[in-house]
Amino acid sequence: MTSLKHLAFLALSFASSTPAVADSGIETRIDMAVRPFLDLPITGMSVAVSREGEIIARRDYGIADIAANRPVQPNTSFEIGSITKQFTAAVVLRLAEAGKIDIDGHIDAYLPELKGAADGVTVRHLLSHLSGLYDGPVTDDLTKPIASEQVIATLREKGPVNAPGERFRYNNNGYYLLGLLIERVTGDGYGDHLKRVFFEPLGMDHMAICASPRGPNASAGYDHPARGPATPVPFAIHHPSVNFSAGAICGTSADLVRWQVALTGGHVVSPASYNQMTTPATLTNGQKTRYGMGMEIGERDGETVLYHGGASSGFITELAYRPADRLGIAILTNGIYSGDMVEQVESAVARAVRGDAPQTYPDLPTDATTRARFAGTYSLGPVTMDVYEQGAYLRAQPPGQVAARLLYQGQGRFLVQHDPEMSIRFQPDAAGVMEMIISKGGRDMPPGRRVGP
Repeated sequence: MTSLKHLAFLALSFASSTPAVADSGIETRIDMAVRPFLDLPITGMSVAVSREGEIIARRDYGIADIAANRPVQPNTSFEIGSITKQFTAAVVLRLAEAGKIDIDGHIDAYLPELKGAADGVTVRHLLSHLSGLYDGPVTDDLTKPIASEQVIATLREKGPVNAPGERFRYNNNGYYLLGLLIERVTGDGYGDHLKRVFFEPLGMDHMAICASPRGPNASAGYDHPARGPATPVPFAIHHPSVNFSAGAICGTSADLVRWQVALTGGHVVSPASYNQMTTPATLTNGQKTRYGMGMEIGERDGETVLYHGGASSGFITELAYRPADRLGIAILTNGIYSGDMVEQVESAVARAVRGDAPQTYPDLPTDATTRARFAGTYSLGPVTMDVYEQGAYLRAQPPGQVAARLLYQGQGRFLVQHDPEMSIRFQPDAAGVMEMIISKGGRDMPPGRRVGP
């Protein structure tokens, strides 16, 4: 079997969908920019880039399926996760433009089975995650199909968490309801409607609702054990009926960029609707959120970025757009890790496309004695942090999250690889017990004391 390390650094040629404007210089710079990230937990990755409405690069790296020894290729399909919400929001806004939906109308007017369970909740609230409805899981087994009746029953049983418009709470259940709304208004199945109005007209040949079981071109999703050999393990694939209109689309990075070019170019929704997608929603107290409708609005590298990320069953993804120079970047990966890392990849790719110098961080070598001095379990109030050796590196793992590699800066200080603005400093307390101090943006958290090996 070809080694993971060898395939991780193999940039495959763009075969089936050649970029409209090929630039080998840009592709070489992208390869150099992403190379530091091609280590666990990223097993395979696909990157596509557009600028000023033209696809200019597509690069594929690593392994799509370890068992089959199949590399990531131009037609490899990944779960895009919550980027699906962008498609759902666009459909709802198109239907509103056609007079078939009132986005300020109550959702129970369209889904009467919600009466008494979603009082005062409008379509707009659902689009912007302001509904206040229960936002937790509706099933204990995400690998098995669920029916819409189960979702409705759970929302009715749990009741609302807060009043509509009062708080921003990211809510997959709310976007599930929007999928039901689309089906109720159009008479189409959700996936069938997307295929008819978006996928086929826009030439998105590899985009579809994820199949169950997956097809021959689908990437596997992977998780990574906390300790022991750094070997990816298959992630249990969620059934598409669970993710539905909140996260059930699979596709390629090139198709995602095609979608973005159409959306930002005015070929999907009207300028007024696109403005609603990209304008932060407002709470009842007047405070602005960082989410519009199927779109997050943030700042990265000193400029506005319109984006949506995805985290699903063994996949982390992002679709980002930098309006200042009409730069679009799609990143699809098949390893579960912190979503902050894919943002770092997107920033690195953006700098590469512009010809800016890569942003690098020192990573000094450590010997076994140094690593053993800092390794251990640290108590951080109600939670613990596990710091452990893996090969020649240290990794840190909060409870229930994926471990992050630490980059040694010297004198007991490390940067967190996926988020270099976060650092961890180790130092003994007055009694000689090792402590860890986490700092973010120059602000220290209370120290955590080592309580175990």
